[in-house]
Amino acid sequence: MGQLFYGPHLLHMNGQLNKGYLVSFSDSNNENQQQFHSQGKQRMLSLCYWYHFNGLRYTALAPMTGTFIQRKSAGSPIVGAFAWSGLMSDPERLFPEESPITSTIPSVQVSAFSAGLSGG
Repeated sequence: MGQLFYGPHLLHMNGQLNKGYLVSFSDSNNENQQQFHSQGKQRMLSLCYWYHFNGLRYTALAPMTGTFIQRKSAGSPIVGAFAWSGLMSDPERLFPEESPITSTIPSVQVSAFSAGLSGG
């Protein structure tokens, strides 16, 4: 989605939406099979924030745009936080009936969330 740089602050946002996915498996004859699930949906949203302690001498724009000159001696410790959320839903069976993985679950809905701190 986008990035925002302001002084020592960096903010990165990302979102993704997919419709449909491909399941690959080997059947009982060890032949590779593929099945496309057209009703499946995946949604993902992430947000990351970093703070540069040496923001006066270091700029994040130098490696991103290539138009700024960055001194080799100008490094910066950083600290940040991130959050990620994902959702997958499919009204069809997750594994095809021909698959060696047996599943009696008629539909699938999985959600996940992750958050944490980072530094370097």
